[in-house]
Amino acid sequence: MRTDPLLICGLGRSGTTVLADCMATQPGLLRVEEPNFVESLVVPFVRGDLTACDVVAGLDHEGWRGPMKICRTITEDYPDTFGVGGPLPIRTYLRECLCALVARPPEDARAIAMLDTIIDDTCRAAGAATWLIKQPSAILEWETLTRWWPGMRILFVGRLLHRTVLSRVKRGFQSSVVGALDVCVSRFRAALDMRSEVPERISFVSIDAACADPLTILPELCSFLGTPPSEQVRRNLARLDLARLTGLGDPAQHFTREELARIEHVRGELNARLGWELL
Repeated sequence: MRTDPLLICGLGRSGTTVLADCMATQPGLLRVEEPNFVESLVVPFVRGDLTACDVVAGLDHEGWRGPMKICRTITEDYPDTFGVGGPLPIRTYLRECLCALVARPPEDARAIAMLDTIIDDTCRAAGAATWLIKQPSAILEWETLTRWWPGMRILFVGRLLHRTVLSRVKRGFQSSVVGALDVCVSRFRAALDMRSEVPERISFVSIDAACADPLTILPELCSFLGTPPSEQVRRNLARLDLARLTGLGDPAQHFTREELARIEHVRGELNARLGWELL
């Protein structure tokens, strides 16, 4: 029986990793770190934006993180070659699956079947039932992903926008406040679009509220998981540390008045569209 993956999205630098780490001990879940090959290669290939040569070049490119991040996560608990009833060399396996997909003209059904096979095989090898994917930017592809997996649910994580922008700039994701805000706005608008189209498939959670009072997000997690969080997940939430999220300092000391005013203006607009203060 096919189990659609669960997806944690957000603005990026907004607490998605922290929350995914908290949820990783839920029985039956296999925590997967940013499988970029879905968003960066498979979806564009099926859409016709990439050729088969582009996909193979992406696999060969030294800086391409697609198989690397997923393997890094899986191999934190399992060796690179693992499996129940036989070895599964995951890096080689992913490459072979993607090369098989691009050997013929792109098609939604083939892409879904290939991805389902990857998910089923890695879950079986890891003794799990469901992929828990942490992929902040995948919210931009929600329409395709929910068409491929109609049961997919997305948990969208937000934090105070000033701190998200500070983290994105200081960590080098963008070089300016304007650039960081553009990324945040595009992802947030995509999440709002998804809420208007398939509200039952998306939930919003504030990582700041979760750190202040972990019990505040349990209803969202129960809905997201489809089952009450385990006691270990509850303990993980109770240990959430706001200092871990705010360790880059005070945004007021890093941005100009004009930049702070711009961030606050955008924050007000986005929260107003959502209907409550997530950012």
